Parts: sequence; C-alpha cells; structure tokens
Amino acid sequence: MKLKIGAGKYMNIHTGSGSNTASDRRQGRRADVWNNTSNTATLTRSNDSKVDTCSWTTRNGSDKYC
Repeated sequence: MKLKIGAGKYMNIHTGSGSNTASDRRQGRRADVWNNTSNTATLTRSNDSKVDTCSWTTRNGSDKYC
C-alpha cells in the first residue's frame, strides 16, 4: 500500500474496516496482515528513496509501535 503524506505529517494504518481520514487509513481486511514474528514498514520519498523503517520482531514488554 502506498500513500502520500506531507512533510512533518503522520499516518496511522489500520487493518480493519472503518472510515479513512487525513491521518487514518484503513485497509478493510477481515484478518490481520501483520504477524507476531517479523514485519517491516518502510517510509519512502516520492522518488522511492528510503527515509526510515520500523520493524516488529517479537511480542513482549518492549513492543515497538511504528
């Protein structure tokens, strides 16, 4: 999924259904697409150069939210 967001803005990505807003996008899926072993979200510029990544690797007390 690719979305355009402005500099200094943020976007929350949700798996389930609901209404999309300027800061929340929903995928409308009935099942989770992120698993509990490993996933990576990547933020890129319009020219596809990487800005940042955030990875989920385990479910524990040090959970990281991207």
